[in-house]
Amino acid sequence: MEIAFKFIGMTKSLVDGKAELTLDVPENCTVEESLGILGIDCRTTKQFHFAAVNDKKSELERILQPGDSVKVFPRSFGG
Repeated sequence: MEIAFKFIGMTKSLVDGKAELTLDVPENCTVEESLGILGIDCRTTKQFHFAAVNDKKSELERILQPGDSVKVFPRSFGG
């Protein structure tokens, strides 16, 4: 099934600078597994902070559905 991904801020560096991409993932794929297919280990990658599915903050264990959209957010740095 196809899932649309949007990468915010510095998370673009995790996917060669791309802001958006679409990925074909297996049925019953979780948010964490889908990011793993992209080579992102969301538990250890420092740029990753959280993901939102269909614009709502999501657990990594959430099972994706056809047509879902995943936004990947970075950790915030400020001063």
